[in-house]
Amino acid sequence: MKKTRFREFLKLVGPYDFNGGLILASVFFLMLAGMRSYVYDYDAITSRLIFFAKSVLIVFIILLPVPIIYFAFKYLWRRFRIQRTLYVYLCEVCIFVLMNVLCTSATSRWLIPLMHIPDFLRVRSTFFLIFIRILFSLLFIGFTHHSHRKLQENLAEVSNLNALLSREYHSIIEADENVRGQAVQFLHDRVQGQLMMASLKLREIGSDTSESTQVDINSVASHLEKLRSTDIRLVSRLLSPNIDAEGLHGVIQSLCEQFSLNTNFEISFDEKAILLDQTINLGVYRLIEQAVINSITHGPASHVKINVETRSSHQIMVQVADNGPGSESAQMGTGTIIMDAWLSKLRGYKEISSEPGTGYTVKFIIPLEATMSTHDQ
Repeated sequence: MKKTRFREFLKLVGPYDFNGGLILASVFFLMLAGMRSYVYDYDAITSRLIFFAKSVLIVFIILLPVPIIYFAFKYLWRRFRIQRTLYVYLCEVCIFVLMNVLCTSATSRWLIPLMHIPDFLRVRSTFFLIFIRILFSLLFIGFTHHSHRKLQENLAEVSNLNALLSREYHSIIEADENVRGQAVQFLHDRVQGQLMMASLKLREIGSDTSESTQVDINSVASHLEKLRSTDIRLVSRLLSPNIDAEGLHGVIQSLCEQFSLNTNFEISFDEKAILLDQTINLGVYRLIEQAVINSITHGPASHVKINVETRSSHQIMVQVADNGPGSESAQMGTGTIIMDAWLSKLRGYKEISSEPGTGYTVKFIIPLEATMSTHDQ
């Protein structure tokens, strides 16, 4: 318990990546405040202004080494990659204070008498002044920078969580695409092969039966052949669309055809979108796929409008709107994890709007700069 409190105390002491400008300005005004009472020793306004000008010049001379030392330390830390531990930080503060006290003492002894003004610096005991200023500097920096450091730590934690979430999203996309690919491979290699062999075997068996039985068996074999050559291929295309061969517009049309029995689709497609990056094309398709499935299964909607367009040279807008019953809360059904994962990968965002009786509208905004970022990942 005592060790924990002691560690918390040491953390409060430092180290801090303090703001040199703030410290310099604070010391400047504190030193000027020390000469305020001496201003009233002069009756004439001109004498007061001359004293004030000389005092500002003296304070400026005293503080002149501070920014030089500050930037010298900053350079050394970067140049030699010195870790800013508590002990290094304390040494840094002590050097700052020591140089300031030496300059103050020298100015009080030699410069102020030359300017013929009262000694508003009032340096009596150099060692006592060093101790007091070190203590004051540590307390001042701690109180002025502790909240800022806490905020930086919280921001760093949020940034780490965002990075972790982004990696999780990318893992979800990778796993989803792998499962889809494996399912397609299984359908192609195993299911289609087994169906073809079953069809051939049925026809072979039917050749040794009566004519009426042979007709029935051939009909079943034809259904199996249709299932193999058409339906399974269609499922494979939905699971893993061949965007390179069909294009983004083509695979979106194929997707809509599968649900066109009970739902009408209206597709508005910007021809510039054909030139999009392959990763963006796949992401756009997955976003539309999940939005369409939500419209049909959770709407239910009888009309879905899909709009894909590029906005200038900076971003692409994808909008899916349906005529379902809608809701007062603009929340979608399942599939939002896949949407969020793809939006994270493409560095985009979504906007959902809905009102009772007007259906859902989901809009995806994807920056075209995502082309470069997805290549880097």
